[in-house]
Amino acid sequence: MKRLGLSILGILFLCGLAFQAGASELPAALEGINLSSAHCISDAEAMNIRGEAWSPNGFSRGQCTWYVDGRYKEWSKGWTIHFSKNSGRDAYNWYSLVDGFTNGSKKAKVGKGQEGHAGDIMVINRWKDKDGRYRSGAYGHVAFVEQMLKKSNQWKISHAHWATGSATRNIEGKKIYQAIVSKSGSNVAIGGAKVTLRGFIYRK
Repeated sequence: MKRLGLSILGILFLCGLAFQAGASELPAALEGINLSSAHCISDAEAMNIRGEAWSPNGFSRGQCTWYVDGRYKEWSKGWTIHFSKNSGRDAYNWYSLVDGFTNGSKKAKVGKGQEGHAGDIMVINRWKDKDGRYRSGAYGHVAFVEQMLKKSNQWKISHAHWATGSATRNIEGKKIYQAIVSKSGSNVAIGGAKVTLRGFIYRK
């Protein structure tokens, strides 16, 4: 337990340093992203600190993956997200790795696309540096679609680990936010930042 505690503190410290060192180098498209709370650890690193009650798949408390995993089960009244493998489940990889849903002995197929509806999972790709290469340490983002708004290509989402929008809930000591997201082409705008949408995941 002592070694685990030191590991977590070390990760948080390094994430803080990375944010301080890199904040001024953000491309214009990422202005507004709070990287001090955005996906500092990967799914592989989170393997050592899993086991929280909210997330049926055991994602690390406070991560966007942790919240959406639990929110989907809550909203769907018991359906659990199923992954094709238990490694590499970083947020941006959900679009490739989610292969179905389970509810006890029942199974359902997964659907994927570019049109989101209430109850869908929104998957955001990793963001890029000014030179077009994927930013080191960026693992993307997932959010839960709470509502499809009347205006075309606009949704109300709930999410964690990105302090954008209004705090509406507190789960296991972590704030949950709601925000309005709009889509233009392959990009979505969240809190003044534009990031690339991989797509939406839903249960067939």
